[in-house]
Amino acid sequence: MLFGTGYDISLTKLDFAAIAVQGTVSTDIGRLTNLKDLLISNKNGFSGSIPTELGRLTKLTKLWINNNNKLTGTIPSELGNLTQLQRFHLKFNPGLVGPIPTTFGNLQQLKQIQLNNNQLTGTLPTEIGTLSQNLLILALEQNRFSGTIIPELGKLSKLTSLSISRNSAFDKGPLPSTLGNLQNLVMLRAGNSSLTGTIPSEMGLLSNLQLLQLSENELTGSIPSEVSDSLTQLTQLDLFYNILTGAMSLGAMTNLKQLRLHRNKFAGLVTLPETAPFKVLSIYFNRNLTGTIPAALCDIPNLRIQKCGGGQVNLMCPGGCCYNFNFQQQC
Repeated sequence: MLFGTGYDISLTKLDFAAIAVQGTVSTDIGRLTNLKDLLISNKNGFSGSIPTELGRLTKLTKLWINNNNKLTGTIPSELGNLTQLQRFHLKFNPGLVGPIPTTFGNLQQLKQIQLNNNQLTGTLPTEIGTLSQNLLILALEQNRFSGTIIPELGKLSKLTSLSISRNSAFDKGPLPSTLGNLQNLVMLRAGNSSLTGTIPSEMGLLSNLQLLQLSENELTGSIPSEVSDSLTQLTQLDLFYNILTGAMSLGAMTNLKQLRLHRNKFAGLVTLPETAPFKVLSIYFNRNLTGTIPAALCDIPNLRIQKCGGGQVNLMCPGGCCYNFNFQQQC
């Protein structure tokens, strides 16, 4: 048992990230009231549940509980008492279950919340939307949340990274148009999250976005012109495995390095950016696509074009330069 005997209440930092220790965390940890940093990250080391007594450590600014394969139980609501907390990482703990406590709405100093790769359940608490003052990173992917992606996330105006992918237990529903308010957002991941309906035109307001991943959903309709014309900073666009239709008019996305739109129902003229620094291009398994691969792509060494078959792709290559490409069969 850790912290069971012999503790120094003057400690301000405890870091177990690089130490091979095992056992449970004693409730006596609640006596270390001067702690500011607590890192309980030790693969296959810690077991048992997160003690509610952590809620007494009101001076904490950093709390990391990661990579503990034997950790079980739920997130204590008492952690809502840690009002000085700035960075909260609770990830890669496959035995951790239950909901996000509504008391997280008290943590107004939070800059980072990383709860990814657990087995958390329940609906996303609307109280998350009150953390707009400082929150920069919100990572919730690879859990078992239910309900829908809440529109209150659109209140997190300082957010730069939002990851909610691989929550396939979500109820089917749309991507909230309120996410268009997150104009500092650089990365948005919402793949495999039971999304339906169309891509909101409000996504075109995210002018700083560099990565947009909405793959493996049931999105329909076309890519809105507000998105294709305005998201010029995108370096990665992943929309594969949806039911999207219309033409691929992406000529304004001149910074694209990775474009994956396969397994949809796009048809008609393909317009790709002439000068984009492509590394991966995957548009197969669509309907009858036509157009010309930009001549500039011929000069990109080792461009990977994923060619899976299915549908008709009648893209012409200037001067037969398709021979320069690295075609791959797996998408």
